[in-house]
Amino acid sequence: MVREYARCNTRQSPLDTTVDDSSAVQSKEPALERDLEHSRKLLKDSLPSEGISYRLVDLFFDFQNSIFYVCNREKVRAQLSLMYTNPDSVSISWFCQMFLIFAVGVQFDDLDDTDGATYYEIGLRHIDDAVEEDPQNSLWVIRAMLLLCFYPPPTKWSSIWLHFGAYRLLLVALTVWGSHFHRRRYTGGP
Repeated sequence: MVREYARCNTRQSPLDTTVDDSSAVQSKEPALERDLEHSRKLLKDSLPSEGISYRLVDLFFDFQNSIFYVCNREKVRAQLSLMYTNPDSVSISWFCQMFLIFAVGVQFDDLDDTDGATYYEIGLRHIDDAVEEDPQNSLWVIRAMLLLCFYPPPTKWSSIWLHFGAYRLLLVALTVWGSHFHRRRYTGGP
């Protein structure tokens, strides 16, 4: 379901800087206003199964939230339960936060082959709708920004591992050089 959402939803994220040439052609049509109920339905339909959702939330709390506190486990689990039983009572901001929690939780999941980047994009794509839903209550944005910081996009991982590999090789080289220098100094050998 998540992959279908990513293919079907053409609305760009606020951080996306790519230019869409088709929008220039369609600029003569009146702009469609965002329908918050439609956004809520898209978010509800994009939720993974309950089992996967609860596992990703638990992984987030066990591995990420235990190190750097972001939110309360009971409150998040209560909102997640409402998303499946009564989604109309859940704000779009909670849906956004939940998808960002899923994205962070996926990093620690070894059981399913879920796509954290898709969860990340869904949460990010609807942040504007969440702010529009209740502009006076925007304190949750701080929590969402923290969650955005905890999820490194997959393209960043490859560069991190490249740097880690280079630093590891440097550390090994320094260790070998240091042990060689130490042995040479005290044994009198070459």
